[in-house]
Amino acid sequence: IENDVADDSRQRTTQQTPLALRNAKSPFDQTDADVFICTSDRTLFGVHRCILSLGSKFLEVAGPTSSDPAFLQPTILVKEDAKTIDTLLRLLYPVFPSKIKSILHLRKVLAAGMKYDAPTVTHAMKQLMTGKFLKTDPLRVFAIACIFELEDVAQSAAEQAAIRDLVKDGDCPELAEISAGAYYRLLKLNRTRTEVARTEGSCSKCS
Repeated sequence: IENDVADDSRQRTTQQTPLALRNAKSPFDQTDADVFICTSDRTLFGVHRCILSLGSKFLEVAGPTSSDPAFLQPTILVKEDAKTIDTLLRLLYPVFPSKIKSILHLRKVLAAGMKYDAPTVTHAMKQLMTGKFLKTDPLRVFAIACIFELEDVAQSAAEQAAIRDLVKDGDCPELAEISAGAYYRLLKLNRTRTEVARTEGSCSKCS
């Protein structure tokens, strides 16, 4: 029994111990930063208020700095993880942006860009959606565009998904998050494309 109590005590202590703070990679590890951002996975980004203010409303949306004495400098706590914030900041700063290799990463950055009202970030994500990811995964692009109310992107992606016959059997977990109306329009477009293809096929056989 004593061993069980000791194990339980150690387990509670482990669960209550927060992750150690770590510094972000360059250029967000500079000592001249005037405010820090602490992500959900405890990574500290040193940034400059003037740059954030020029490219977004990050400071207004994120709220006041933390009163936690563990932070030695003015620090803003955010819900996003380090990978998302790193990509967001690199699109705001005059540095080379991060490469976005997955549509899940794109979705997180798009969400952050819209949350913090950063037009440069949102525009960059829309370009990726209508370029790289429209070619590889139009159905998921459609769903994400619907979630974030990007109607022009959603229309282009829906057409591509229908043309490539991906609507019926496509694997897209994000479809569960879109409205019934958006899903109905996707199915209607798919039926129209299918009927057109069938008609064109019949005509070609007749000729």
